Amino acid sequence: MILKDPPPLPHWQSIFYPFTGIVWAAVGGIVILVTLAYYFVNIRGLRLSMILSFLDVLKGLLSQSVSQEPLVWVSRGLLGLWLLATWVLRVSYTSNLMAFLTVPALQAPLDTLEQLAEYDQRLCMLDYGAFVPEALATSTNPILARLGAKLDLVPIIATLPHEGMEGCVELVMAGTHAHLEVYSYVRSLYHDLGHSGQVYPLKEQLYPGNQAFYFTKHTPWKYKFDIGMLRLVDSGLIWHWYSDIMQEASHSNKDKSRLPVLSLSHLQGSFLLLAVGGGLASIALLVERLLHPNTTSP
Repeated sequence: MILKDPPPLPHWQSIFYPFTGIVWAAVGGIVILVTLAYYFVNIRGLRLSMILSFLDVLKGLLSQSVSQEPLVWVSRGLLGLWLLATWVLRVSYTSNLMAFLTVPALQAPLDTLEQLAEYDQRLCMLDYGAFVPEALATSTNPILARLGAKLDLVPIIATLPHEGMEGCVELVMAGTHAHLEVYSYVRSLYHDLGHSGQVYPLKEQLYPGNQAFYFTKHTPWKYKFDIGMLRLVDSGLIWHWYSDIMQEASHSNKDKSRLPVLSLSHLQGSFLLLAVGGGLASIALLVERLLHPNTTSP
């Protein structure tokens, strides 16, 4: 089963990619807890308000110094531990952000037959009389039955190099279908057509495609081949060679010579964050001027 690579995620969301949603939620929760702790330990010392305590805690994440040096040793210890934790967070975030900016992040691919059955993508297969369409249509398994209902058969065209498989390939590259065929063959097919770097296999394949050698009946040397092939299989060499061939076929069409270069499109998230921050700062300034119109700086 072969599908087209999922499209890349929008560049403007790149600032959120380095951490998962759970990590972002954990960071937000820790910021709140540290803010409360920092506020209470400074009640008798600096007497910071809750907002100033929050800003001091937030400054650690942004590599900024605090507004006032803590007077109580407990407060200093808490602030020191927090600054150490924020340093680790900043390094992790910056490193992951650089990786996501240079390597396009893709949407989560489909892995199982159940996901494919629930997805709106259809299936295509060359109509050469295989048992698969009928088996799917009459299956008692609800997942296989749903896949059978979405299966489209492409007619054989003997004049084409691959006898009509090109029709399925066009549907897959259009992003509307998944190609249902024996994995080894379909990998070779997309490699020959120059699309191996744009597709990926479903991890859960529908059925295996076994390889075999055919000999004339009563061939006297067949048992010799049986012994040799059994040794190769048991030693793992067959699987090793097969994996190398499949991996080479899947990566041979990818351009490895070009290194990714950062462009303005990669920095959409940063500019968006800058615009939001500037907008919030302008609103804060406007509110301050409205509430305290006669206040002037010394």
